Amino acid sequence: MKKIIAIFIVFLSLNACDTKSCEEIICGQNQVCNRGICACLNGYEGTNCEDLASDKYVGNFNISQSCQQGNGNFVSFGTIAKGTSQVNELLFFNFLGLGQTAYAYIATDQNGQGNYVQFPNQNLGASTIAGEGYYQDFGGSGRLSIDIQLTQNNQTSLCTYTYY
Repeated sequence: MKKIIAIFIVFLSLNACDTKSCEEIICGQNQVCNRGICACLNGYEGTNCEDLASDKYVGNFNISQSCQQGNGNFVSFGTIAKGTSQVNELLFFNFLGLGQTAYAYIATDQNGQGNYVQFPNQNLGASTIAGEGYYQDFGGSGRLSIDIQLTQNNQTSLCTYTYY
């Protein structure tokens, strides 16, 4: 019986950690409380969530391609710009050489960094894409690696595109 009570007390104390309240927490601008901790809203980053994560993605990039399945479409140069509808939206012009603009959304992680990008399922002319990517900072210059599933003419390609 003592073991059952001890297990029950441990279970209650573990659950108490998971249900921290945001009732008395006041977060700063561009932040939201999650389980008692202030975190950056998607699209913001930095110590106080004052920086736009999109700033590090914007520009002209060289692109490399590596496919696990199929050949995909390839273009060696690309442009990324800030979106206009949401602070965490990015626009990829002439995405994969398809002559279309793809959009993606930046997600901010628990460390306050907007390093994750998600491409929702979208039609680009006669093609369909979906995928996700991660940004890595290399001391002032960044690299964005994106895993994309591209479907054209009922054929699917799984490729990684690296913007550097």
